[in-house]
Amino acid sequence: MNKLTMLGTGNAFSHSADNPSAFLLEHDGYKMLLDCGPSILPSLYRMGVNPDLIDAIYISHLHPDHYFGILFMYLDLYYAYDLKQAITIYTPTGGKNLILTNLRNMYSDKECDKLSEIFVFDEFDLMNKEFSKGTIETIKAVHGANARMLILTLDSGIKIAYSGDTAFDLEMYKKLIHCDYVLHEATTFDTFIPNHTQLVEIMEYKDIIPASCTVYLIHHDNTVVDKIDFVNSNSSRIIIPRDFDVIDLGV
Repeated sequence: MNKLTMLGTGNAFSHSADNPSAFLLEHDGYKMLLDCGPSILPSLYRMGVNPDLIDAIYISHLHPDHYFGILFMYLDLYYAYDLKQAITIYTPTGGKNLILTNLRNMYSDKECDKLSEIFVFDEFDLMNKEFSKGTIETIKAVHGANARMLILTLDSGIKIAYSGDTAFDLEMYKKLIHCDYVLHEATTFDTFIPNHTQLVEIMEYKDIIPASCTVYLIHHDNTVVDKIDFVNSNSSRIIIPRDFDVIDLGV
């Protein structure tokens, strides 16, 4: 089954009781994580996916709730698995040094002796490149920590957009909704937090979403989750998912 599983739909504070950001794309046997929050290991194991089966990890930006799970994955992979091929980590510029520094600060020299065997880094500023199952395009987000939005075009023709963390930008949003599936942050219902999107901003433009697109609101808190019925009654193209919901991407 080709699918996209919501491993973490909450924001950094998890006021909605959902895990921090992490999404698992599975396509023709290929497995890619979109962000890797600190709850990644229990989330993967709950779905029956061992971490050694992950082919790649895409990091949208360098804030801990989006990448810190890599540190826990590393130790699990070090002790519990005989990894056949290193996992590719796509990270904004500066991510390699940050992640390696964190690993070396947390673990012993002996435990860090397999870093290059477990992870290989592909740093980017802006990226438009092929990978084994399609193409990856990144777009600058309105956020800190070198944040980038993502558009994945799979070889099946399916297009998936992921905003990561960003303030609402109408022109960028119009580009994202030309994809089949959009994962867009909505951190709060209507409380302003710099460099983040509010649910009311998404709802203001609910009528511009094409019939071919569905927008999933992620990185949410309890004030967004409390509005599920409101969103359902006002738009068939906008969904507020919870952890472990699955999008069937078809054949």
